[in-house]
Amino acid sequence: MTVARTEFEKDGSRVVFDPAERAVRYRFGAPDVVEQGGGARPVHGGHIVDGDDHEILVLHFPTQDAGFDGDESLGKLLWERDENGEHGYAGTDHVIVR
Repeated sequence: MTVARTEFEKDGSRVVFDPAERAVRYRFGAPDVVEQGGGARPVHGGHIVDGDDHEILVLHFPTQDAGFDGDESLGKLLWERDENGEHGYAGTDHVIVR
């Protein structure tokens, strides 16, 4: 999975999330599993690769820990703001589980 630099507006201010500059604290999996505090953790700290305009973080997750039961078409990635699991940012997108 790749995590790219993202810009968005929050409370009237522009926020930039650059995964190359943040701690690797992610959970990935079926949306309901991730929302309940579960999901797979990256198998290591990831790889930084050059993207078109910015560096991109490439992560590898063990699918058996992601909570997919075979019927999902969506996956959720959540970045934890701190080591206590405080919710940072999250996103959901279409996935194919093989």
